[in-house]
Amino acid sequence: MGKFLRNITCFLFGALLFISCEGIINLDLFGDGILTENVREIGTFREVEVLNDFVVTIIQGEQWGVTVTGDANLIPYVVTEIENSRLIIRRRNNFNLHPVNAINILVSTPVLSSIDNNGNGKVILSEFNLPRLRINNTGGSFIETDSIAVDDFNYISESGARAMLKGEFGNFIVRQIGSGETLLKGKVDTLRLVQEGSGIIDGIHLEANSTRVYLYGSGLIYCHADELLNVVINGSGRVFYTGDPQLSQSIQGDGIIQRFMSY
Repeated sequence: MGKFLRNITCFLFGALLFISCEGIINLDLFGDGILTENVREIGTFREVEVLNDFVVTIIQGEQWGVTVTGDANLIPYVVTEIENSRLIIRRRNNFNLHPVNAINILVSTPVLSSIDNNGNGKVILSEFNLPRLRINNTGGSFIETDSIAVDDFNYISESGARAMLKGEFGNFIVRQIGSGETLLKGKVDTLRLVQEGSGIIDGIHLEANSTRVYLYGSGLIYCHADELLNVVINGSGRVFYTGDPQLSQSIQGDGIIQRFMSY
């Protein structure tokens, strides 16, 4: 009996050690190349968080739903779980996935308030009409929006993340920290651009009535304003603009602001 208890104790200790060593003791799983679609039952949510290098497409639908497409033997290792009204998409702990067919995840939801893209994956947001939306994009992640309408949109980028954001917005705040790249297209009423570091924000093709720019460091910002343009530069950054706005500027350092002619 004592030997049995010792064996059980050793097994449980080993299992606990394996689970706690995510990123240290991981098993490599390789795709079998058999393309499979898995439709999953899911509860309600209003937030989405992506933690790994998947391709996630989010659409506005009448019902909540998740469909995972990829190699048949890897799909069970893609976790889609809900915690506190948040859909979390990740791989199972202690496993590295090496697919033959890219793992694509289609998410449908009638409501959406926030997206956190924290892996090296790609998130595509299409055909949404929302009162407000917050997006956090970090690391090697990429996010793309197309044909969305948001009254109050807050986008934050960190650690070299990239984005292409297209749509029609009421109030739009873009804050980029580090060396990321953000491309903006569409129309907006009031726009605030904040760049901290050496990144690039290109909003030449985002038609804005009123634009406020805050540039700290050596970054580069392209923007448009029809009526008002307020620019604050602290450092060696550069701001180029189009339109014929009333211009207000404050520059500390070697930064410059000038009318945009061509790239």
